[in-house]
Amino acid sequence: MPVLKVYLIDDDPRAADKACRILERREDVIWVGSTTNPVKGLKDLARYRPDVLMLDLEMQPLTGWQVLERIDPAIRVIITTVAKESGMKALHHGAFYFLDKTYREAELNAALDRVWAAENGKTPVYPPVEDGYVWLSSGGAKYPIRFLMADIEVVEAEGNYSRLYHTDGDTLVDQSAAEMQKILPADQFMRVSRRHIIALNRFHRRCGHDEIELIRVMNDQIKRVKVGEAYAKRFYDYLAANFPKR
Repeated sequence: MPVLKVYLIDDDPRAADKACRILERREDVIWVGSTTNPVKGLKDLARYRPDVLMLDLEMQPLTGWQVLERIDPAIRVIITTVAKESGMKALHHGAFYFLDKTYREAELNAALDRVWAAENGKTPVYPPVEDGYVWLSSGGAKYPIRFLMADIEVVEAEGNYSRLYHTDGDTLVDQSAAEMQKILPADQFMRVSRRHIIALNRFHRRCGHDEIELIRVMNDQIKRVKVGEAYAKRFYDYLAANFPKR
């Protein structure tokens, strides 16, 4: 039976305990070792030649970023970090996947399933919405990114792509606005123009010239959004039903 060899580099020894407990329940995975010292880790990678490396970013005397630069690009790297923005950035620097350090068993198993899919030459398949999160991709299907839906402020169309404005900034994702409209829950998000989908809980008030003002948004450029003519009736009907005039 084919197996994946997994190695971990993390300066917190509890990280290895957690991962090992989960992975020992999988018959298609072999846990080949771990270390809290990234210098030793580089030597072990050359020795064990794992298929998957679980890697922290903030370490000494080498950072996870430096480890990424020095390893065989054939190794699939799963970044584990509490810094979500850094995790997403790592996907553009050669990492295969990103997990928050609070990941649960199902999430680590999903990451490994996507490694298997990539190894077998298949496009990774991941649920668009699960447990309050939405799965998207940036830079191709090999680079899935998980966003907390509560963090999403506005989706802005950019041709065949979309710019996702969220509490940590903005990210260009592979999905078009039309695809995003299908993926995001209709009770939480609404398309208000050809360019924009808004999180309904960010709506604040109507302004002149068919504009609306949003609140609790970190990005100044989308604090005001224009409502398109084709989308106006549905949106204003929603406002009338949910924000009746007193």
